[in-house]
Amino acid sequence: VLFRSGGIVIAPNEHGTHILNNIIQNNVAGLYLSNNSATDPAVIQYNVFQNNNNNGDNGGRGIYTDAGVSGGNLTNVTIDSNFFFNNYGGTDTTGLEAAIGLESQTANAQSDIRITNNTMEGNGKGLLAYNVTDLTFSGNTVTTSKDQWSAAVRFEGNASNVTIEDNNVYDNPGPAVRIDEKDAAQPSSDFVINNNDFYGNSNAYA
Repeated sequence: VLFRSGGIVIAPNEHGTHILNNIIQNNVAGLYLSNNSATDPAVIQYNVFQNNNNNGDNGGRGIYTDAGVSGGNLTNVTIDSNFFFNNYGGTDTTGLEAAIGLESQTANAQSDIRITNNTMEGNGKGLLAYNVTDLTFSGNTVTTSKDQWSAAVRFEGNASNVTIEDNNVYDNPGPAVRIDEKDAAQPSSDFVINNNDFYGNSNAYA
């Protein structure tokens, strides 16, 4: 079993975990996320994820997953009403990591993910996602992210059926949202971006 350094580690292929009302701070990563059931959701709600920047693999994320962490199928996840503050990474990271990193290298490995009503302040990015489908990003506030060369909300390829609505994304040094194929070399599709307030962001990127 691969040892992972995090505040909370959900083992691969688990389901139905509820994580409520915790302060998760000063770890390598805050939470390693796994859920493989379409009927029994993972619920991460009313938590504080802050200063998860200790040195180690996959550090700097408040919530992190990839195909190894999830077991190959991450689905049916609610991440609601959490506060993410000052997560960006230590040694052996970019120092510009995301509050929430959905980073599976495998196509069709991440689906039905609801990220709602969270506040993300001072992280490397608010959200980084690729190889994901059926994702809702709604009602969130993302501000003072550190990565001017990326975006506050970043999709790096093969993302589809994504809804971005009713968010406040402001005072970030890069764009509010950026969609490209930097990590997964397949185009994204079917994005709906409605009723957001994007202001005070830069459009500078490489």
